[in-house]
Amino acid sequence: MNRTVRRIESTPSKAEEDQPRPISAYDDAANIVLLGDPGAGKTHTFRECAAHSEGRYVAARTFLVTPAAKFDGTLFIDGLDEKRAGRSDRDTIDALVEKLFAVSPGKVRISCRVADWLGDSDLAALRPYFELSGDPVVLLLDRLSGDEQRAVLQAEGLSAGEADAFLREATDRTLGDFLENPQNLIMLLRAVQTGKWPSTCKELFELSTEIMLKEFDRDRARSGSGVYTVAEVRPAAGAVCAARLISDIEAISLTDHEASTTIPSYRSLSMLPPEKVIAALGRRVFVAGPAPESVDYAHRTTAEYLGAAWLADAVRNGMPFSRLQALMGIDGHPAPELRGLHAWLALHLDLPEHVDRLIDTDPYGVLTYGDAASLTRSSCAHLVRALGKLSETDPWFRSGNWQSPAIGALSRADMVDEFRAVLRSDTSGFAVRSIVVEAAAIGMPMPALKEDLVDVVLRTQSPYAERLSALIALLRIGPEGKAAAESAFHQLGADVSALRLKAEMIHRMYGEPFGPADITMLLTGIADSSDETVTGVLYALAEHMPLGDIPTVLDGLQPAKHATDANWRNGWEVARFVDRLLIRAWRDIINIEPARALQWLRLRNSYSGGYSGPHRRVAGGGPGTARAPSGRHRSFLRNARAGQGQVVTARSVPGNHVLSGDARGDARLYDGSYGARPGRKRQRTVSLRSGSRHDLFDRRRGCGHDI
Repeated sequence: MNRTVRRIESTPSKAEEDQPRPISAYDDAANIVLLGDPGAGKTHTFRECAAHSEGRYVAARTFLVTPAAKFDGTLFIDGLDEKRAGRSDRDTIDALVEKLFAVSPGKVRISCRVADWLGDSDLAALRPYFELSGDPVVLLLDRLSGDEQRAVLQAEGLSAGEADAFLREATDRTLGDFLENPQNLIMLLRAVQTGKWPSTCKELFELSTEIMLKEFDRDRARSGSGVYTVAEVRPAAGAVCAARLISDIEAISLTDHEASTTIPSYRSLSMLPPEKVIAALGRRVFVAGPAPESVDYAHRTTAEYLGAAWLADAVRNGMPFSRLQALMGIDGHPAPELRGLHAWLALHLDLPEHVDRLIDTDPYGVLTYGDAASLTRSSCAHLVRALGKLSETDPWFRSGNWQSPAIGALSRADMVDEFRAVLRSDTSGFAVRSIVVEAAAIGMPMPALKEDLVDVVLRTQSPYAERLSALIALLRIGPEGKAAAESAFHQLGADVSALRLKAEMIHRMYGEPFGPADITMLLTGIADSSDETVTGVLYALAEHMPLGDIPTVLDGLQPAKHATDANWRNGWEVARFVDRLLIRAWRDIINIEPARALQWLRLRNSYSGGYSGPHRRVAGGGPGTARAPSGRHRSFLRNARAGQGQVVTARSVPGNHVLSGDARGDARLYDGSYGARPGRKRQRTVSLRSGSRHDLFDRRRGCGHDI
């Protein structure tokens, strides 16, 4: 795998970073220092590069204890951090330089963990050797790309399909952070293979932090900072994360003395043993910071989880809760950038009075940033009621954040009464109603709410999005939910939202029990509706209905009536639907009777006025002809052929072309304005009888309206 790297520099005067490139782009460099976070893949990358270049791979520990032997190839020295006794160890670099002089390789590559690289100090110590062949290029391993993630999983034995499925599942479960680090990705895969996916977001973060705080390198785990267990470094990691988030500093310095106020030293956390702090900063929870010899949290969500856990312990150990609230915001309301920390605090605290106060100050933040599934029943019920109050005072509190997977966690068996109270109340705001039905639509199915969901589907006062979510929630219940949805279908009216819901029901339950007759009735209802429908409402039906049902639908649909100014757009929507069916029919149905094909084309032509707006007029000339507004040139058929009784690729709209026909089964197209008398314009004829093929239009005429 040709991993992606970024070139970094150690001195402020060289702070500009290059764009990400494959590591092979630096093959010609004489000296390279490769940095990476724990588990980023430094060893694997060096082994592959050594094999590719016919170089020599050796661990730093082995290199320093092996007798020197001249080697003029490329030498890959891996794991400088594994040989060091700690950040104060300078002897290892001196020994490395001495050994390099003895071996005298043609090119040198050295890898080290970011947290253990001493930046300018290490470069200065290595300079006596490097200055003979040139300054080293300092590279940082980038996060795994999507293709690299698949390659890692396939190397672990997964097929391409299984790898894609795993990545989708992990992403859907908000585990995307784990996919960017090779070792984290492999550990997640093994954890899932030996058990199951975490059932709640809190379980997920417990699993993830357990993996990211663990030292997997056996050599490092025997000495130095690697000896500390997850339980021993978790408090230190949480304290660092809490301090980093609340104080809004840029990073944590690994030096003993502060370089700046924005990147304080790890020793500034005086309430914790410094050796455990430095050990925590070397685990995968933290990555290279913006400045040399600094680190920052790898992912903000993980930092919020760990930081909130440490703050909850601090409150239990005596920190005044009011003081904590003052640190995080004003008047108890968290600062916008601390809503995630605030939400997880409500999950980690087991003191109901404090949890309810946290929920009251930011209920939607607790719902979307935290994990409602892990709240106690009383706290979760309090959250639903708090959302209801917020909906009354701020109806648009969901603005800008309408889609959040975390809302599904609110759907719990013990929340039926709370949900029912919201849905049956005449005063419930639309924001809290939308949350309730959306939670039932994407979270755990709620059979006990079947009748309430039917009422929402039929409720004309509710917006379409709310009614659609209720429909989806109903269908997720199973056969009983589908039966209830079918019953609701026949009770829906003829308003725009009802027509859209009917289209959605037919699409989602096609064949169980809906079929072609229902589509025909829906199309007639849309064409006759005095309200303007939403564009694209029929798209899914046209694309996914069975091919064998297309003739039945086209045969059953009646030609358009004279449109009024109120419903010409609906005719346009039906015309687009017919277009799509004709395209599929021309391409995929083997035999179409000539008379039937002509009937379908005339049906399509009867709806052509919808494309021209309300200001068109009907005139004589050919069946269903009409005049299009000046300047609107569209072609109706493209590359139509009549071989073996088949007409293929009906593409768009009759604009300035008129379709006519005769008893012989010939279709004539009059090239000119609608309303022109046949014979006065250039005429082309295509026979719909078998045995001949004709192009009606050249490609240069264009396909008109793109559907």
